Amino acid sequence: MAYRAPFFLAHHALRLAGDSAVTITGAAAAGFAKTRLLDSRHDAVFRWSAAQANHAITLDRGAGFAALPALDHFIIPSGHNFAGASAEVQSDDNSGFTSPTTRWTGTLPAGLVSDAFATSSSERYLRLIVSTSGQWELAEFMPTVLRTPSTVTGPDPEYDDDLVPNYFETTLRSGNVYRLELGDDVREFAPRFRALTTADRATLDTLWTDTARGLYPLWYGPPDDAEPVLPCHLVGEYRRKQDSPNPIGTGLTFDVALRLREVLS
Repeated sequence: MAYRAPFFLAHHALRLAGDSAVTITGAAAAGFAKTRLLDSRHDAVFRWSAAQANHAITLDRGAGFAALPALDHFIIPSGHNFAGASAEVQSDDNSGFTSPTTRWTGTLPAGLVSDAFATSSSERYLRLIVSTSGQWELAEFMPTVLRTPSTVTGPDPEYDDDLVPNYFETTLRSGNVYRLELGDDVREFAPRFRALTTADRATLDTLWTDTARGLYPLWYGPPDDAEPVLPCHLVGEYRRKQDSPNPIGTGLTFDVALRLREVLS
């Protein structure tokens, strides 16, 4: 285990493009709609209707794609049945993928899939192709952007990692308190960054907009490099303040604090 700078993956290219911009080869099985690929719910899976080789999920980022961030990472949450299947992520500036660039290729593992592209993609079209035959299912396909704020000077980011009991509490008029356990303890994180530049503050601001002010989850890379990324919701305040009346370094710098709660599903 070693320290790494905390990082975030919040941009969900499929969800932000919308259902009409996402197409699939073949048909969806009844009750397992394509919209499940982009609704940010990890407990509701999309499934193809039949076993087949070269199943694909294709994204059209739209006419304004040049203004969108370059995609450099992708996530498929646990709960898929891809283990052992061969797959590839390609991008192209042609809808027919007549001149594709391979961004990732390999064998998909069981459990969480979180991997970087070989090179980032600023092209309009992106697709995941599973070349192995099967009736595949997955909760999300999330092409995204890895964002890591940096510090100008001073200490590394601070971070809390708390355990919060997951129960419902009722207090009767008599004063008796009853608690109903709802599930496992939930982790809450509070990363705090000091002396961020305006650009780094803007990087964190995208977490607020990409998640629709906390409505949708993001993925958080904790400072322990042995831990996988975790789905979390932004909770509480998103605090931004000038770090000092006499800024450190050149130009304004900011202290930024946010609070995250693990999404158990």
